[in-house]
Amino acid sequence: GPEYRDNVFTTLFNTHKVARSVVTRDGATFRTTEHEFLVSDDPDFHPTDVLEDADGSLLVIDTGGWFRIGCPVSKVAKPDIHGAIYRIRRKGAHKVKDPRGRFLDAARLTPAALARHLDDARPVVRERVIDRLALAGIDAIGTLEDVLAERSAESLTRRVSAVWSLSRIDKEASLGPLRAALADPAEVRVAASRSLGTRGDHQAMPQLIGLLTGDKSSAVRRGAATALGRILETSGVSGAASTKVPTVPSLLAASGRSGIDRFEEHALLYAVIRSNDAAATRPLLADRRPAIRRAALVALDQMSDGGLTRELVVPLLDTDDPALQRAALEVIGRHQGWADQTRGLLEKWLAEKTIDTKRSSVIRGFLLSQQSDAAIQKLVAERLGDDSLGLSARRLLIDVVGRSSIETLPAGWREMLVASLGHDDLTIREGAVRALASRRLVDPSLERLIDDSRQPAPLRVAALEGLAERTLTDGRFGFLLKRLDADLPSLSRLAAARVAAAVRLSKSQQIQVAMRIKTAGPLVLPVLLRSCRDLSDSRVASAVLDSLESDKAAEGLSASDLIGAIERMSAPFDKRGRKLLAKVDRKLASRRAELRGRIAGLSGGDVARGRAIFFGKKAACSGCHSVGDRGGRVGPALSTIGDIRKPGDLLESIVLPSASFARGFRSYTVATESGRVYTGVISRETTRAIWIKAADLSEVRVPRNQVEAIRESATSIMPQGLDKTLTPGQLADLLAFLRSCKAATATATTGK
Repeated sequence: GPEYRDNVFTTLFNTHKVARSVVTRDGATFRTTEHEFLVSDDPDFHPTDVLEDADGSLLVIDTGGWFRIGCPVSKVAKPDIHGAIYRIRRKGAHKVKDPRGRFLDAARLTPAALARHLDDARPVVRERVIDRLALAGIDAIGTLEDVLAERSAESLTRRVSAVWSLSRIDKEASLGPLRAALADPAEVRVAASRSLGTRGDHQAMPQLIGLLTGDKSSAVRRGAATALGRILETSGVSGAASTKVPTVPSLLAASGRSGIDRFEEHALLYAVIRSNDAAATRPLLADRRPAIRRAALVALDQMSDGGLTRELVVPLLDTDDPALQRAALEVIGRHQGWADQTRGLLEKWLAEKTIDTKRSSVIRGFLLSQQSDAAIQKLVAERLGDDSLGLSARRLLIDVVGRSSIETLPAGWREMLVASLGHDDLTIREGAVRALASRRLVDPSLERLIDDSRQPAPLRVAALEGLAERTLTDGRFGFLLKRLDADLPSLSRLAAARVAAAVRLSKSQQIQVAMRIKTAGPLVLPVLLRSCRDLSDSRVASAVLDSLESDKAAEGLSASDLIGAIERMSAPFDKRGRKLLAKVDRKLASRRAELRGRIAGLSGGDVARGRAIFFGKKAACSGCHSVGDRGGRVGPALSTIGDIRKPGDLLESIVLPSASFARGFRSYTVATESGRVYTGVISRETTRAIWIKAADLSEVRVPRNQVEAIRESATSIMPQGLDKTLTPGQLADLLAFLRSCKAATATATTGK
């Protein structure tokens, strides 16, 4: 029916459905409204493609159980489930006669006869006619020109089709009708602009420039800008110089229009960039309008031969326009040796009582990009040493120091961190503690903070991480052991476990830690096991196995973690460990089999209670995952997970996280030349280093020149056995919340 015309249909493999998107023009681009079109509750129905057949019906391709490549939730092959091809047509639809035009002898028809089918209701026929007229070449130009001369609303489709035929006739005579089509309705003007740009028609440039400012349609203006960019790119700097000089200023002037559509603005700037005409662009850096200066700056910065110099860019900082200031600062931040000219602006911004989020982001990015510059290093140290510095600016600078990737902290930075340990603001103290601890910069002031019972316990634990590879005194170990108590939140215990795994515990201390394994829970357990390093010692091995064998604790470990621990045990404990492993494997197999059966019993959960569990301390899901703007960024965002995964897939990802990996969140094992091994998600990379985010939420920087090998890990960093820490009712609530996380309700799920 008419409401399905111009729709886009999409297959959603994981959720066993076909979606329908209603497409409408929105300014210079389009927007879509999504509707479910076909939904199956069969878990083995996997639609992989949807096609429109010649008669207007839809063909849905279901690959069943044999297609697994590229899908994270289809790891188990089911070649016996063959799939199918389904045809969907409207009830009562009339039969289309000869839908592919087999009885239309297009090869024998004259151009005039072919042109009568340019608006044929049969899409396949219409495409064939467009092709045949294009192949007819110069013989068809006159006929197509006559079609474009028609002015009735009914002939609109014919005129658009005529434009597409003309665009493919590579003759000079076809360009005139295309230029004339620039005066037609918007749909025709868009098609004609695209065609003239593709053909590189210099003579059309004055008309296209006129559309930039005179046309009421932003879609036409965007099309004209794109066409001009293509023409300028193909002409070269020396060619068509007479047309190029006014074109670049026209493009930049149009980009400065108030309230401009973002897509139109991009087309205008990209056209200037494609021109690679720095000579015509550079004078606009002195334009009286800040928006034009910013556009010229962005274009020159991204041109192949932009030739930007510090002398051209730094004066642009002298403005009250925040967009221009940000653009100038971002450009300067990409050039080494330019930063010393920015001191005045940075000091002005840092002197503000409060710094908004957008400006903070710009300052942070700039300072981090220029952290090796001596002038910037001095500025940071001096500002942090200024007692009058505002709270938001101080927090920002402490964060910059903490994120710095410089091997050795510059002079003054370490002193400022130590001085910040006594600051009244907890955020600043915490930032200083983490910056010092992550670099193992243990200062007497940091040690005093560790032993100060008046300080918040989480802050003391964070400071203890700085003692990595050192031994703990009895007092510090006693404090750490208390932070492993089962009644504390999971993330608090995880932080303590991370310290226990980083420091050197005596064998007696390891035995005491091993006794906490039985109550550790799936999030903390793998990390706590790493702290028991001396598993070759019979007392340590016995204590670890005693805990793992009690109350199903071992079920919270992945097979690789358990095997790694058993391999370090000596006889007879290794044999005892293998029995435990076999028992866990049997239970894992049975849990896989029962997963699908559990779904029915976990329906009817409460979304509000599930949200509380997700963001709560027991499950600690939000430590790694985000919904909306809340939560961590270690694992994939789950704001629309209800649109992506079915209930059975959600349950499997909770119970058996290593069974599938979300794209971009696979774990890696990194081995260094010094013998250290790190496992986790690669959170960020530069040419000098990679950062590994581990399951314990720690992040470690590994210099590339120290990396010996990187390989994919078969184990997810998400803890296994989370379902064992939740009651069936709580698990049902959590599933209900995750199922409610959909694009249409993404904002509501954050609790706003």
